[in-house]
Amino acid sequence: ADGTYASDTADFAVRLDLVDLALVSDAASGALVVKGTARSAAPEAPIALALDAEVANGTLAGRSLRDATLGLDLDLLGGRISGAIDGTAMLDGHQARLTTQVALDAVRQALTGIGFEVAGTRISGELARAVDTELITGRIDVAAPDVALAAALLLQDAAGAVNGRIELAPRDGEQAATVAANVANLRLNDIAIGRADIAATVGDLFGVPVIDGTIEARTIAAAGTTINTLTARASQSGDTTRFDANAALATGTGVAVGGALSPMSGGYRLALDHANLVQGSLAARLANPTAILVQGDSVVLDAVRFAVGSGSITASGSAGNALNLSVDIAALPLSIANAIMPSLGLAGTLDGRATITGAAADPRVAFEARGAGINATAIAPYGIAPLSANLRGTYAGNAVSLDALSVNGAGGLSVTGSGRVPLAGGGLAVSLTGSAPLALANQFLLDRGGQLSGTASFNAQASGSLADPQFGGTVSTEGAGYVDPELNLRLTNIAGRANLSGTTATIETLSANLATGGSASVSGTVGLTGAFPANLSLNVNSARYADGELFVATVSGGLALTGNLTGTPLLAGTVQVEQANITVPEGFGGGAQLIDVQHRAAPPAVQQTLDRAKITTNGAPVPQTRSPGMLLDITLNAPNQIFIRGRGLDAEVGGSVRLTGPLANIQPVGAFSLNRGRLSILGQRITFERGTVTLVGDLDPQLDFVALTESGDITVIVTVSGRVSALQIGFSSNPQLPEDEVLARLIFKRSMGELSPLQLAQLAAAAGELVGGGGGGLVDSLRGAAGLADLDVVTDAQGNVGVEAGTYLQENIYLGVTAGANGQSKVTINLDVTDDLTVKGAADQNGNSSLGVFFERDY
Repeated sequence: ADGTYASDTADFAVRLDLVDLALVSDAASGALVVKGTARSAAPEAPIALALDAEVANGTLAGRSLRDATLGLDLDLLGGRISGAIDGTAMLDGHQARLTTQVALDAVRQALTGIGFEVAGTRISGELARAVDTELITGRIDVAAPDVALAAALLLQDAAGAVNGRIELAPRDGEQAATVAANVANLRLNDIAIGRADIAATVGDLFGVPVIDGTIEARTIAAAGTTINTLTARASQSGDTTRFDANAALATGTGVAVGGALSPMSGGYRLALDHANLVQGSLAARLANPTAILVQGDSVVLDAVRFAVGSGSITASGSAGNALNLSVDIAALPLSIANAIMPSLGLAGTLDGRATITGAAADPRVAFEARGAGINATAIAPYGIAPLSANLRGTYAGNAVSLDALSVNGAGGLSVTGSGRVPLAGGGLAVSLTGSAPLALANQFLLDRGGQLSGTASFNAQASGSLADPQFGGTVSTEGAGYVDPELNLRLTNIAGRANLSGTTATIETLSANLATGGSASVSGTVGLTGAFPANLSLNVNSARYADGELFVATVSGGLALTGNLTGTPLLAGTVQVEQANITVPEGFGGGAQLIDVQHRAAPPAVQQTLDRAKITTNGAPVPQTRSPGMLLDITLNAPNQIFIRGRGLDAEVGGSVRLTGPLANIQPVGAFSLNRGRLSILGQRITFERGTVTLVGDLDPQLDFVALTESGDITVIVTVSGRVSALQIGFSSNPQLPEDEVLARLIFKRSMGELSPLQLAQLAAAAGELVGGGGGGLVDSLRGAAGLADLDVVTDAQGNVGVEAGTYLQENIYLGVTAGANGQSKVTINLDVTDDLTVKGAADQNGNSSLGVFFERDY
């Protein structure tokens, strides 16, 4: 700024450069340049005031702004100001323009020719204010098919149509107004209105308004509540306005309020004839007509009492610069809150009393409350409801003092405490003792289905401040348990003790037994703030782990867990594998697909379960955002005793493998090598020459075994490869022969054409055992070679493998033979007498026989 300025002459200039509007508001950006001058040609001549603002490029409420200018050109003479305001801008590719004329003097302040336009939105009108009465005369007209761009200029996020007119005029020395407006699909920040129509005349706008008019609206959403319909009417009778309003909430709740507003000496009186909230059989109603008196800064309540179900809330006293209020609650059903937010699922009753005294600037509150049978959706699944609670204390000096606190519930919940809680600053001093069910932590394990059981006892203190709490005391548990379905893990007899100090929990002892055998123990520290930084040591003692399908292992060792528990902690150390067994399954089938269920109008309990299971109403799992999880750097030492068995395979491997990377994508370094191994087929034992077992991202390792054997004039090559759950056994030879021919040469030292039917059946049984049930291409080729109508590998209820073969002796006579690997056999014969009549007979090697006549008809 530079120059001189006086009432009769001026030669003054000012300039403002703001590098970015974001320094002023998060909803704006761009460089702002403002230039201003105040100059007069001569003493006593008008002073010309000019101000020009410009934003060349930027944004407003997320919309692009370009070439924005705002100019003021005014003349000042003898205390009178006159001139014009003009502005233009390109907003999201649309031109915005503002114009108006300004006239101010000692009698009147006026804006005339108001005009604003952008993207079809138009605002026009004129306003004049009398200096002596401060009353306004004029009108404003709004026609906006979409207010989005106009709202952006005010840094607001909005959309929808607004049309209306406001007319202002003095009447009997008071400000009067007439309003007619309608909105459609209006959204302003988090408030949405589907439709609203307003028509009203208002007297004494700046005092105690006297209103005649109506409001009709529907589909209003705000603060998590949706109002389907809203109707409000007001009518004038002298200087009194009677009003009546009704609303229907989307939850099925109905709200109705009625009464009168009238002026009185120094203030006004609000009389309530009725105020009701009703949902089904639950209702909150104003017990008796009452009045609220407002005089100056004082508000007097005349025993306002609401009957809520079988309970009540009563408020009486006065509020202003000095406070003297009391609120009594008797048998209040907490379920009344569900009428507004059903998701709370509250149940139980509340009794209590609060007295509010002192100055408004420094209130003092004494309170006591007693809750019984408390339950809620948030706590129902965790076995602690219903709760009972008692609370007594005071509030003063921006701090809450708890004289006594007690909470009791199912599952071993029992808490008592006292202390002081400043809402700002230091001085926090709270003590809590008691016990709580560990099931409370299950809400953090929902995504993996983990379940904690047992209780934790604690004697804890908190100091410092709410922003930076410091902890002390001890926490212990004994006889607790944990089940993790994802890991097929069950821990029993969990016992431990931890000391709290500052922002750290030091685990003195923590041990558990595995249900499958062995034990584990943990010690170290965990941070109680931020991302829970940890420095823990884990010892495993002959712990036997089984994944329930393929893998059983007994391990011992020491590991260290460091880093943030809610981030990517590192688990590192060395584990000794004492023994491990990997079972090759006898057969495999595709996993069953989830039933395609779509839940329509799911009851609240069902929807609650779906939410907890992270499943949407169309049956699909809800994607969960997780951190990469735990990182590994573990060395597995197993010089021997890692066994792979099943489907004729018997092998032992050993070695040392280092596992690195995240749990979901384990990167092994090294592999276990073959110590010994063989494959048994119909008494033939083939010894593996080399092989490796590689660990991947789960407990389903990758196998790669190779065996060579001489059979007559060929060399047979047997390969066992792939994941254990989908193992592939292949046969090849040198010189090259078909796979079924190689198998025949290996087992019977003969070619396929030289095998008897019994040998073919034996060969099919062996092939079926190797490929895990079901013949596939190998068994099909054997059937063709034997000239049979049917050849299949089957299993009985005990899992024994057998071969079922059959052929047609004549067109209507079918002979079948079943030979089991357990030495049992059976012969069946079917005689088709007609298309509908069949005679069936069977005999086994023990002399048992059967005969049946069957009549069948297809429809």
